[in-house]
Amino acid sequence: WGAIEIVPTNASKPGILAGVASIIAEAGISVRQVIIDDPEIVDEPHGFIVTETPVPERLLPRIKQVDGVKSVVLH
Repeated sequence: WGAIEIVPTNASKPGILAGVASIIAEAGISVRQVIIDDPEIVDEPHGFIVTETPVPERLLPRIKQVDGVKSVVLH
């Protein structure tokens, strides 16, 4: 399995998860779990996406281009 951490520019912005998940799916990788911090509760919310196989580094530039993504960390 693999995991990526998404740091948003604005966690309330619609479409961040959809954009990132689409890129992962286009690479033929299944998403197993998504954990998203609630911006109403957490001061610096992050999103965590757990995948069936590791997300290749070659996808990072595309994921970073998703509107609302500030940074990405592979775990």
